[in-house]
Formats: sequence, C-alpha cells, structure tokens
Amino acid sequence: MRMGVIAVLIAACSYPQPADVEPIDARAQSLDGSNQGIAADAFGGSGGCLVPPSFPAPMFGSNQGAGDEPASGSNVPHVEIYQGLLVENPQIQLAVELIAGTMQFPGDVSTGTFDLTMQLDNDPANCGACVLVLDDFGSNGQPNDVYLAQTGTLTLTALAAQGMWTGTLSTATFERVASDGTSLDPTCMTEIGGPINMNVAFSP
Repeated sequence: MRMGVIAVLIAACSYPQPADVEPIDARAQSLDGSNQGIAADAFGGSGGCLVPPSFPAPMFGSNQGAGDEPASGSNVPHVEIYQGLLVENPQIQLAVELIAGTMQFPGDVSTGTFDLTMQLDNDPANCGACVLVLDDFGSNGQPNDVYLAQTGTLTLTALAAQGMWTGTLSTATFERVASDGTSLDPTCMTEIGGPINMNVAFSP
C-alpha cells in the first residue's frame, strides 16, 4: 500500500527562494502532532489548533516562489512546488505540490483545472495536486502542522515547462492532517479567501 504522500520523505527542496520564503516540502517528515515551537492557541484557535479559522485573500508578490524537483530513480517522482507566505511571524505558508505518478497525474504533472473536493486531491494518502497550509516550522525548516484543502478550485495555466507558475486558487477550506500522515483531523479547520493569484518564475 502506498504511504501517504504528505508523510513520505521524497526530497528536501533546495531551490532558491525569496528571502521571506523558506524552502519546504510538506512530505519531508512524518508528522508527529507535537506542534513544537508555537504555544497552543497562539492564534486564538480552539482545541490546540495553531492557525486562525480564516485568512483573507492574500496578495502575493516577492513573498512567493516556485521550484521544480526532477524525478530520481523509481521511488522519487517529479514534483513541482509553489509557496506563498500567508503570515511572516510566526511563519505560515500556502503551498501547492504537484506530484507525478499519482491518481491525479498518472504520467507527468500538467496544467489544468482541479476540483479540490475530489478524492484525487483531498485525501492525504493519495493527493496529486495537494493544496496545503503549513505552519509550526521546526529548526530544520520543516512544518510540524499541515492542513490539506478539502474544497476549492485550483486552475493552473503555466508550469515549469513554461518557466512560470501561473494560476489561481478559489476560496478554499482546509482540514488538519492527522499525526499518521494519511488521515484528517476535522477538529482543526481553516479557510483562505479567494481568488488567489499565483504568478512567479521558477527558481533556476
């Protein structure tokens, strides 16, 4: 059985980023639910939820980045990643990961319109176009708290083949990924208002 894509170590993203955006990969560590580094309810959430219940539609500029991680052998698929900074301190990011070899992309990743209510993308064990909120970053630069979109529409019109990550994300709701990395914890949810415009050159 394939392990949850959000909990599987594939590769640490090493591509250059804008100064405000640290390179991350939501699958680069198994989530343990420890949420170290930020006090519980730091944003006034309930039940230890670390992110606020909603974010206004962000306007990304220099605080966004995109990277292209090529496939490496049979176990490491091609991944294209987008990051945008939602909150600077403590850092919270919006991330989109496109993962080749999944149900969504049985071949390579591609542009298109993706309904995030579908199991192809709202299941942490199988998502191919994974839209994430990441926070509680540890000293290793990896997030200890991850939320996966359950609703919304992602539209991508350009990717690494065109040299730009270009697209939009409608208003989207998110649920926290549980500590096993393959299921969801609906007791912690958040929403990002839309539309969100993404337009950034891929890092060389």
